[in-house]
Amino acid sequence: MKNLIPYFIAKEFSLKNNKSNFNAFTMFLDISGFTNMTERLMKEGKEGAEVLSDIINKIFHPVIALIYSHEGFISTFAGDAFTVIFPDTQTGSDIANCALEVNKTFKEIGIQKTKYDDFVLKVKIG
Repeated sequence: MKNLIPYFIAKEFSLKNNKSNFNAFTMFLDISGFTNMTERLMKEGKEGAEVLSDIINKIFHPVIALIYSHEGFISTFAGDAFTVIFPDTQTGSDIANCALEVNKTFKEIGIQKTKYDDFVLKVKIG
């Protein structure tokens, strides 16, 4: 089953807590090269859109899985960027390790070869 809302919010809702707050760390990820790739593939119509959809799944799925494995969750998406929230049960070191793993993942799968072009996707993390 896919998580449609962050586990923290689901847990609070199940406890009937309609308002809550907590201390947290945030991380912002932005994928460079994504806009150019999207514009190029959209010129190819439906088939280009399908290629783009496949690439989005190849890139986002492992990165999001890494974030959840480090007890983080995504609060917002903004195109090819998103904000991650880590509860303060995590340490700065834990979050830095997550960022390093995300960076390593992009080094492994950041080059996407298609019949239309090869696209280099990189991640900027703050």
